[in-house]
Amino acid sequence: MVLIGTAGHVDHGKSTLVEALTGINPMHLPEERRRDLTIELGFAYMEHPEGYTIGIVDVPGHEKLVRTMISGASGFQIALWVVDAREGLMPQSLEHLDVLRLLHVPRIIPVVTKAGLATDQEIRETADAVQQLAGGPAQIVDSINKVGIASLKETLFEACRVFISDRSRNAAPPYMPIDRCFVLRGVGTVVTGTLVRGELKEGDSVSLSSGLSGPSLLVQYRIRSLHNHNALVSRVSAGHRVGVRLHGLHAEDAPRGAILVAPGYPWRSRALNAQLELLPEAAFRWKPGLRALFLAASFEMECRLWGLVESEGTKWIQIQLPREACFYSGQPFILRSTNPMITIGGGTIVDIAPDRPRRVTDAEQHRERYFEISRPTVFESAALARKWMCAPEQLPASLKTKAGLVWHERFDAVASAATVEWMARSKNEPAEWPFPAVASALKIKPKMVYPYLESLLAEQFKGVLTLTSSTLRYDPRHGDLSEPERRAAENLLGKLKAAQLQPLRLAEYFAESNVDKKTFDIAASRLIKEGKVIRVDNEFVLEQPAWNELEHRIRGSGMAGFTASEFGKAFGLSRKYSVPYLECLNRTGVLRRQGDRHMVVKKPS
Repeated sequence: MVLIGTAGHVDHGKSTLVEALTGINPMHLPEERRRDLTIELGFAYMEHPEGYTIGIVDVPGHEKLVRTMISGASGFQIALWVVDAREGLMPQSLEHLDVLRLLHVPRIIPVVTKAGLATDQEIRETADAVQQLAGGPAQIVDSINKVGIASLKETLFEACRVFISDRSRNAAPPYMPIDRCFVLRGVGTVVTGTLVRGELKEGDSVSLSSGLSGPSLLVQYRIRSLHNHNALVSRVSAGHRVGVRLHGLHAEDAPRGAILVAPGYPWRSRALNAQLELLPEAAFRWKPGLRALFLAASFEMECRLWGLVESEGTKWIQIQLPREACFYSGQPFILRSTNPMITIGGGTIVDIAPDRPRRVTDAEQHRERYFEISRPTVFESAALARKWMCAPEQLPASLKTKAGLVWHERFDAVASAATVEWMARSKNEPAEWPFPAVASALKIKPKMVYPYLESLLAEQFKGVLTLTSSTLRYDPRHGDLSEPERRAAENLLGKLKAAQLQPLRLAEYFAESNVDKKTFDIAASRLIKEGKVIRVDNEFVLEQPAWNELEHRIRGSGMAGFTASEFGKAFGLSRKYSVPYLECLNRTGVLRRQGDRHMVVKKPS
């Protein structure tokens, strides 16, 4: 699907041109037909000779309706920049061209209209002017007499062949800005827009996010039907104009500016880091906290701008919005000044979780070297994926991941050097460091110390360093247990064998052990390390054979999945055990959570 749109000054013949191309008058409001003036976005379509449909969006050209124009132009792949042969370039002609370029519309075709009413000199002068600005040959047409329409159609058909469907857009979560909402008698409430990303299917659940007059809420609805160019369809992919009939929706719940997204859409924020492009001729005077109008998709908000910097020829800025909104990676936006009301620039949204308020850091300006430039650190993979608006598996290949964490491979060398230094300071004597001290030295969050060190130690310091529940321990004996530690390990293993699936908490076993905490922790860690017991969470461990038997019983139960209550009843376990067991089974891939059910994962054949 290719989406074409118009742009240009008011009364320069955009709607008449669309009708000449398609045979469809894009004006749908009675007031528009009475005044012969486009007020809202208009829509039409035509068939490509190769058998697919081309959608066309007609935008208003009036100065006061630039917001509506930007809303329509956000999804254009080809734009017809329309200029009247007699009047030549007008203020909105130039502003619309700036908007098209700031929105990175891939192909702009200049069209000189009303040629039948102009002199040869007027046509020549206007064509020269638009060609110089647009950087391409102008199409000369007269929409009433159909002069030049056939040639323009051929140009459009040829331009469409360049665009190949971007499958990555279809794989993304649905994102559709709402530009109209209306009620059809006997049908219900319908919202329309251009599906920018993802796919929609009849019967799917979707959400509407507004946030224009209050907190951003995702209200869920079910798709009853989909309409594409006056035809009912069961599925629509990215790039198409679509009407969506939603079950239970009221017209007042979907104002222009609302966004139709996937349920639980993750990429929402009110603070954004963006690459910025300023129009050279715009009257722009920078100051921190500058107020401007932010326009993206189909919504407009007053924003504040912070931390303008330039790096390697690219301007960066942090945008602070008054309310949370939904975005996607690489989304274009427009900035307009509030006084006078003119377009001053635009750009591309890069991340939605800035590291520093009111400042774009050096590391954020170079994503490919983010971990190298920033101080050594470890992130949760889900948090980093949200920051960059991608799936965790799409994070750069240079990053290492484990247990829900992500870090740059170079960080292992930093942590290893620090660890060797700590061991040297201990002068070959046993030593122990609490996690807060380790976190401070490595510049990572305390909650990330255990899973990160677990990975590092398994690779580089096996047998020399061990982890307890709250400390990193150095043992120059290379892991050999002392006699008290060996007895404590045997005692704990014996009790776990007797308890099977209903053990006591580790703290309770320690209270019964009659050994000091350090000895008990070393004994428990050795059992885990040797695979004799498995750590369920920070409170419970199980004998490995008992855990293996539990997995075998789950796969042999014949049940597709369990709720927490059903799991407890099936295996005779109270909630005290069933909840941590289910969480561990999900982490280890035996089960996969879907809502409140935990589905059994089949073993690969």
